[in-house]
Amino acid sequence: MTSQSDMFLEGEGDNYFRRNKPTLDSVVTAYGNETSEVDWLCRALTPFQEQIHSVLEIGCANGAKLERMCSALGAKGAGIDPSALAVADGNQRLQDGKIRLHTGTASSLPFEPQSFDFCLLWVLPVPAGSPRFVPCHVRSRSSLEKWGLHRDH
Repeated sequence: MTSQSDMFLEGEGDNYFRRNKPTLDSVVTAYGNETSEVDWLCRALTPFQEQIHSVLEIGCANGAKLERMCSALGAKGAGIDPSALAVADGNQRLQDGKIRLHTGTASSLPFEPQSFDFCLLWVLPVPAGSPRFVPCHVRSRSSLEKWGLHRDH
């Protein structure tokens, strides 16, 4: 039986990106929108701006939200997403070296533990009751130096 992570890595992640690319592109053009969740989060984090130098986004798609957050906070960033298509799209756009996107899932993060000051975890494609949830969640938390945010949809 194919795992959900394998399904996303083998093509469903790319299908999701194709379906949602117009919405992701609108994130880039809607910068400063008062109702944007990213803008709200940036305003909430402004008091901590001096402490946030690096941001990890798990489920980053093409990095549009990560780019806005890093720009607002003056931070560098890294992202991981199972869609190779989304990662390639983002890396083509994000060529200034401040943000780098990687293909993969939260269960196998290619980063050293405690290498980020802040972590965005928008989507965790593992059922909370599954045996894979705990190592995936712990691994994502181990990449944080100070704190993290997990928003359930």
